[in-house]
Amino acid sequence: MGAARKEDELTPAELEARGCRLIVEGQRLLVKAQVKLSLAPLDSYTQDTAPIKRRKYLAITRAGMVPSTKLGKDVLVKRGDLDKYIQKHGLARGARPPEEDADDIIDRLMSGEDGGERR
Repeated sequence: MGAARKEDELTPAELEARGCRLIVEGQRLLVKAQVKLSLAPLDSYTQDTAPIKRRKYLAITRAGMVPSTKLGKDVLVKRGDLDKYIQKHGLARGARPPEEDADDIIDRLMSGEDGGERR
């Protein structure tokens, strides 16, 4: 295939054909976007709309900590499931879980909540 010719070098028929191809490609992309939006339920988060950082969102879905579904390049999680996970783990976008103070750590270790493992 040769180098693309400039628009002013094309015949009217070639310009019309190129315009039709652009219209068809634009319509294809528009339909694809509309289908994707209609399939993504409104009660779901994606990695781009979740209230936690993208990397954290994808890590917890990969680990199976919340049920998820993949739709194209998007990973969907029901809002209720992710909100429960965030509430349980004290997460928010850009926030870290609250730090434990020494008394909390000692209490946790003494109660055996860490599985009883010693390092």
